[in-house]
Amino acid sequence: MDFNKLNPKNYGPSEFIKMFIRLGFIGISIGIISGTIIKSFQRKNASINLNLSLVKTKSISKELDKQVPKIKVLKSLEIKNESKNIKAFPKDKLNLTRSESSSFYPLVEKNPNNSQVKKLIQFWLKGKAQILAGEENQSLSKVARDNLVDIVNSQRQEDKTLQEFQLINAKINSITIKQTSEIRIEALTEIMYEDKRLKLSGQIIEQTKPSVLKINYILGKRDNQWELIDFFRVN
Repeated sequence: MDFNKLNPKNYGPSEFIKMFIRLGFIGISIGIISGTIIKSFQRKNASINLNLSLVKTKSISKELDKQVPKIKVLKSLEIKNESKNIKAFPKDKLNLTRSESSSFYPLVEKNPNNSQVKKLIQFWLKGKAQILAGEENQSLSKVARDNLVDIVNSQRQEDKTLQEFQLINAKINSITIKQTSEIRIEALTEIMYEDKRLKLSGQIIEQTKPSVLKINYILGKRDNQWELIDFFRVN
């Protein structure tokens, strides 16, 4: 390189202006290149950080998946522990009161047979047991006159005031139609019967041992529908 050419004495004013313009362009070019390089590094760093974030997220997700079964077990244990503190009816209550009452339809046969009469009476027994056990039964009026249903509801209200309930298991072993007419049926039944009276805590107050009872049921017909109108025990 000829350093003599760089001597300012060899340059006129116009040459100095040209030189400064060239240096300005060179500076701008360097700035653009350096900015591009910096942005490239920033993008790479952002991409690296994003990948690291995704890796951490996946790792946390895996840890949560591992913890889910434990969480479910803990929740289950909490529910069981809470249920121990709740005063509820004994488990055998459901076995004694569960019935097919919701599937019964009003008996409208002109001359019902033994099986149909038995089903109506059994519906009454089951429905009565449900109410006295503290459950809901809105269908008892399908098979019995209002005065009989009122008696059952009254008994339940008395027990409720005392914070008590009854568990009754009554099943018909046999049935015999004694008398029948167009508006009246009398049937003699043998019923396997047992009951318990309990506090809400489950404490048994009194109970009867399983025994066989003989009970007469009287059915009457109203608006073409057979209903229980009376019953009494036979010695």
